[in-house]
This record gives sequence, structure tokens and C-alpha cells, in this order.
Amino acid sequence: MGEDVLLWSEYEPNLYTFKLGLKINGSLVDTAEVTTGLRKLGSDGDKFNINGAKPLCVENTMA
Repeated sequence: MGEDVLLWSEYEPNLYTFKLGLKINGSLVDTAEVTTGLRKLGSDGDKFNINGAKPLCVENTMA
């Protein structure tokens, strides 16, 4: 991610549209558009955070 990326959250639903193209032998044969939000996931020991916010405790997970 770049420095100017605006992350998605329920309070700030920033969205990006990605335009994709598939070329075969230099000819464009297919295209698609995908709209999505971006999040930054992190961890510190057994705690996870989303977008750098307060850590989440995940309990009773299967290993």
C-alpha cells in the first residue's frame, strides 16, 4: 500500500475501483472492474488489530 491509501472502515467506507485487463500476445482479450475497500491487518503476540485500531482479542480459536 502507498502512503496516500485511504483505508476502509465502517465509519469511513473508502472504496477503490480496480480496472484489470488481460492481454495475450499483445491483444486485450478480457477486462474486469472490481470495487473494494482496503484494510491493514496487524498483530502483536496473540492480539490482532485492523487499520491500527485498538487490538482485538481472539479467544477459543482452533489451531
